[in-house]
Amino acid sequence: MNQWNPEFFAEAMAYGGVLAIGLLLGALAATMYFRPNLVAMIAQGKAIGFLAIGVGIMVWGTISMSVGGPFDQPFDWVNVIRTPAEAIAWGAGLITAGVAFLVFSFVGFGRSRA
Repeated sequence: MNQWNPEFFAEAMAYGGVLAIGLLLGALAATMYFRPNLVAMIAQGKAIGFLAIGVGIMVWGTISMSVGGPFDQPFDWVNVIRTPAEAIAWGAGLITAGVAFLVFSFVGFGRSRA
């Protein structure tokens, strides 16, 4: 007999994930004060990840739209992107986030203006 409730387990995992991300962002904000170079490296790593994922999703949506066939999702648990137009929009948003992270990672570095 299965004693696990799948709905409760999924809800607990979602809240645990949100809590973990919140703690990670809080630790990152605290680290910004003491180690700005480390935060810049983290932001550059996030920029690379967002740019790569954004380009991949945008290409996936563009190819799916140009072929005109059924829109196949690579994973069954991803129900966020349902049409090729949504894939292109999500890809553009992730690329924009990657560029923003890249710009923010370089703010404050360089020669002093004094």
